[in-house]
Amino acid sequence: MDEDALEVKDDSRPFYSRKNCRIGLYIDIYDAKPIDPTEFGSEQFFLMSLKDKVGEYFEEFDLVKAKGILEKKNVFKGVILEKFDMGLVLTLAFDNVDALDAVWKLFQPNKLSALVNEMFLDQNALKALGLKTLTLQARLWEDEYNYCRNEILSAGPARVSIKKTANGISMLRRLRESQKILQNHVMKCRDQETVFDRNLGEFIMEVKGMLPENVTSINNLKEFVTNLKMAKGTNRKGFPYIEQYLITIEMIREAFAELEFIILHPLAQIHAACETDNQRLLKKSVFETHTDMTKRLKSDQDLQKIVHKEWENKVLFRERKLLLGLVSLIPLSLEKILDIDHMVDEYITSYPEKLKI
Repeated sequence: MDEDALEVKDDSRPFYSRKNCRIGLYIDIYDAKPIDPTEFGSEQFFLMSLKDKVGEYFEEFDLVKAKGILEKKNVFKGVILEKFDMGLVLTLAFDNVDALDAVWKLFQPNKLSALVNEMFLDQNALKALGLKTLTLQARLWEDEYNYCRNEILSAGPARVSIKKTANGISMLRRLRESQKILQNHVMKCRDQETVFDRNLGEFIMEVKGMLPENVTSINNLKEFVTNLKMAKGTNRKGFPYIEQYLITIEMIREAFAELEFIILHPLAQIHAACETDNQRLLKKSVFETHTDMTKRLKSDQDLQKIVHKEWENKVLFRERKLLLGLVSLIPLSLEKILDIDHMVDEYITSYPEKLKI
């Protein structure tokens, strides 16, 4: 940056050394009440000591967790939460100028403060800080926004080494460790698919015996479970194969919920500027595959649209409207988990730096 273009500072503004294509998210304590007011001699001493405590809390905070909260709200897309500097300033990096503009638009109507409080504060945090209540306030500075915007537009498509980013390597290591958990889910799903395949005939017989005679199709899992509850009242033997099927579906849902945290959120913390075109496509596919399968596993999703081609022939043609969606869910889930595993592995190993992760 040219010396003539130094950013305007303010007496009320904490010192922050801004780096190229980055801005600071400035966090301050707006209001706080201690659990034991007698512990502090004055309000000024309380606020000063609290600021130090909050700064230490932020330094230890897992920013992947914060990113996950933002991902679920569908905000801060293409924004990397890099690290806290000078205690209460969070460095933000951006994949593109649209990501920067979106954050600035959140600040304008003062929506950032609510997000920051949700990202970092819960009852456990308050307890650890010795507080009854704590309200944080967040702000951005317009000169930083303008400088950062111009820098991103001027940067061009040149690739940046992941070694030069604040947390890129640590995110890759985290992904590699998460693959061990992913492999565990693969083995469990594969075992359940094998059991389901072996007992498929019995499962189909139970489903047909459980449903009223006039039912010719099952539209969604919610409807299926409702029919099961009604049938249980008149069938003393129960429906063990259907019960096991529903247990397996719930296990798969939990697996995809965990994959969101251990795979998607760390991936979202890796700067696109470090990636090759193929890696960007792989990352996009991982997100899309996870989102699509998570949606299909919901109780209200249309089973008539769910088909696993290799399992289609295991169901009689005349019974496919009734059974194929149900039958397809388990093998399709395994297929998608395997796809995610392969894509993540290719993503990690495709870095030109030939990293040893």
